[in-house]
Amino acid sequence: MSIKQTVNRAGTPNYLPTPQSSGGALSRDVATSYAADGAIQPFNTVAILSKAGVGAYTLVAPLAIQNGQSMRIVSSTAQAHVITFAAGKINGGALVTATFGGAIGDGLEIIAFNTVWYTVGGPRNVTIA
Repeated sequence: MSIKQTVNRAGTPNYLPTPQSSGGALSRDVATSYAADGAIQPFNTVAILSKAGVGAYTLVAPLAIQNGQSMRIVSSTAQAHVITFAAGKINGGALVTATFGGAIGDGLEIIAFNTVWYTVGGPRNVTIA
């Protein structure tokens, strides 16, 4: 995706996505499916937890240059998936896990700031502990 700078009426720059050369469609978030236990890549914008059984996943702390990057993590299977974080890297403090409730559509959105992932709004049927 390329970015086009425009200026609004107040003179403030706007940055707008421009159509892709393939068919003119706008670029969308990249969704990656995780059908096996393992590491969730911290550079994806959407992670779909799709393991048929309970998934055991990890997510490393974001880099400082990722400040402001958000990720959405959603379960497409009715399983109680668990994501493990390094100590203090999910909402700070001693929290280390995000446990999904076991329903399709359970999920959370997180945003990176100062090498910590923070939940945005309330997670949907996900317990952070």
